[in-house]
Amino acid sequence: MKKTAEEKAVEKIALEVFGFGIEEMGSDGYDFFDSDRGCISVRSLQAALERAYRAGAASVKK
Repeated sequence: MKKTAEEKAVEKIALEVFGFGIEEMGSDGYDFFDSDRGCISVRSLQAALERAYRAGAASVKK
């Protein structure tokens, strides 16, 4: 499946910021990350990055 420009940008940001990809692997060991504030799911990280990307893109268009 071909990825959109947004999906590619979100993946690139995740690798640069977190040091890992955010694709679901179907395994709790890879799909959830423990932090000092609790467990974070890959889906949550992806959703946050997508919202931030869209907000940034919208602010540039103004």
